[in-house]
Amino acid sequence: MISQARLKELMHYDPETGVFARLATHRGPTGTRAPSNRGYLRIMLDGRRYQLHRLAFLYMTGEWPQDQVDHINRDRADNRWSNLRDVSNKENCKNQGVRKANTSGVTGVSFHEGTQQWRVQIGTEHIGYSREFADAVALRQAAEEERGYV
Repeated sequence: MISQARLKELMHYDPETGVFARLATHRGPTGTRAPSNRGYLRIMLDGRRYQLHRLAFLYMTGEWPQDQVDHINRDRADNRWSNLRDVSNKENCKNQGVRKANTSGVTGVSFHEGTQQWRVQIGTEHIGYSREFADAVALRQAAEEERGYV
């Protein structure tokens, strides 16, 4: 693993823009998106691949993040320091958006064919059912507040 000192020998990080630049080449912004890496920007340094959002933590604090780095605005390419936070997996899951397969448009609310009702859940936890969509959304919001999602 690269150290903060070595990282600063090779790269400059601008916390206001979230952009890394190589110092030796002066080529400007660096990092590539790779579909296999789910949209995170990454770079090769000293023969090893690193994700830029994790390098930002090392650059700014001198330490690797304890667990996961959450992009607060959910944009995996936005590595501004103000957009990054070191969180547990549980905390990171609280910042998920609507999944691609979601047809209701509300995270955790889906229509259950078997009961012909709206099903409400958080992660794998079943919260309840409602006949009315608006009631299901309200139930989800209340469950989020109880669990500290908001």
